[in-house]
Amino acid sequence: MKDLELDPGLAELLERVRREEVRLRCHGVGYEETWRAVEPELRPVLDRFGVGVTAHANYRSFCREVVKACRRRQGADLKLGIELSIRKWRDFGLDLGNLCRLAQACLDCFRLFRVELPAPVAAPAKPRRRGPKRTYAEAVRDGSADRAAPGLREQQVRAHAEATARSRELAARVRDILAAAGVPARDFITYNSFCLRVDRHARRYADRVLGNAAAGCVDRWDARGARRDVLERILREVFGIVMQVPGPQAAGEPVDTG
Repeated sequence: MKDLELDPGLAELLERVRREEVRLRCHGVGYEETWRAVEPELRPVLDRFGVGVTAHANYRSFCREVVKACRRRQGADLKLGIELSIRKWRDFGLDLGNLCRLAQACLDCFRLFRVELPAPVAAPAKPRRRGPKRTYAEAVRDGSADRAAPGLREQQVRAHAEATARSRELAARVRDILAAAGVPARDFITYNSFCLRVDRHARRYADRVLGNAAAGCVDRWDARGARRDVLERILREVFGIVMQVPGPQAAGEPVDTG
């Protein structure tokens, strides 16, 4: 995994976040309210980068990820979430220094109370509906599942069945690889989520773009504590992808944020 060399100021601030010496006002506040409050503070920082339209949109997507992490996570979990976002967008070709400046600007907005945020409102408890267990096809027919146009409903049910079968097949192959590598069964969810993410990329991309996307997934799951050799084995045995040293993606190339 490539080293992540953060700006000293951001690194020090994230360490304080990890030790829970910094508390953010936005934690628990709705996303739209948080974004509307912080976006005017981030816009001038982003405008100073002088990048193209596509890269500008990618930097905004990074900012949205950081805002989501700030309102959902705390302590070490927040630190890890921000570092993973920086690592991901750096691997997509964005400038590491710019990413650090945006992350610090976002944290400073909430830490220094420069933005006005509404008080968190506890959501009312939703009553649980109990009823007989139904198949997906029955849910589509009776309207409790999102439905396509009437002429496409059979296709919708068929696509759902194929996706379910594909997920089960991938899960079985992941279990076999984990058993052969001596990975505890409790870690299955971590590696299965990695496999599903790569499968999503494999259905959208090919060749070099798929290789770069897969390499980025390996870096992110490695940072989360998964064994890199097992991740690479899943790529090789399930998808036929052999890991190579990834080249940086051009900043102007469209990015799948996955």
